[in-house]
Amino acid sequence: MNPEKKKKMLSYVYLIIAFLAIGLVLAYFQSSDLEVNRAAIHFVHPKTSDDALTTPAVVYIWATWCGVCNTNLPIVKMNAGLAQKLGVPFYSLEEGNDPEKLNSYISEKELNFPVGLLNEELINSYRINGYPTTLFINSKGAILFKDTGIINPVSFYIRSLFIKLF
Repeated sequence: MNPEKKKKMLSYVYLIIAFLAIGLVLAYFQSSDLEVNRAAIHFVHPKTSDDALTTPAVVYIWATWCGVCNTNLPIVKMNAGLAQKLGVPFYSLEEGNDPEKLNSYISEKELNFPVGLLNEELINSYRINGYPTTLFINSKGAILFKDTGIINPVSFYIRSLFIKLF
């Protein structure tokens, strides 16, 4: 490889690393004073105990009516698989109050991770301002990272490792 191309490629690598680092810092500061609220979670799929939220864990918050959430679904499924391979439980909470409609959506989209209902108490305690939102919770129950929007698999993997280690 010629030196000019090598230099250009290296600058792209540094740029990607810088963006990932900035994203981690921003996600950390968004979550710095949030605590896990387990009391209000009701899981509808699969049959999961309502106190099943364990830590460390990733909690994906979404809505069936959200266009970004629906577009993001293949990435979410991939991220859930990554979490499973890392040994980090992956839960999702859907903004809604109709378990029948949600179960139909789950079947249609072939979701294979726990899905709970998100209620007003959780929306307020997690300060949900938009969908989708992803919370990364460490073993002490502290929310280390809070991201709103689509999260790429590389960032997801790094954050999942962080919550396992810290």
